[in-house]
Amino acid sequence: MNLKDEIHGGCERREQGVRHQMSTTIPTGTARVCAGEYDSALIGREFVHFKGGRYRLVGYAKDSETCETMVVYQALYGDGGLWVRPAKMFFESVTRDGRTMPRFRPA
Repeated sequence: MNLKDEIHGGCERREQGVRHQMSTTIPTGTARVCAGEYDSALIGREFVHFKGGRYRLVGYAKDSETCETMVVYQALYGDGGLWVRPAKMFFESVTRDGRTMPRFRPA
C-alpha cells in the first residue's frame, strides 16, 4: 500500500471500468474534492433546507471508509458550523405532511 492509499483509506479503485481517485490538492478557500457525478458548479451556492435554514455548499469529499461522495456545507446562521451529509441524501426529496419537496433547494 502506498502513502496515498494510507491517507485516503484506499478510496482509489476501479468501478465499472472508470477510475476514481481522491484529489490530493484542495484549491485555497474551497473543499473541491471528488465531485464525482455531482455538479461542481454548485460549489459556493446557497441552499435552503426544507425546515428553513440557509446553507452554503462548500464542496464535496469522499468518506474514507465507504468512498461515498459527501457534501460539505456551512450554516449561514449561528456559529456558521460546517456539516457533512451523504450527497444522495443532500439532493434527495423528502415528504412531510403529504407534500414532497427537495431536502435542500437552491436559494
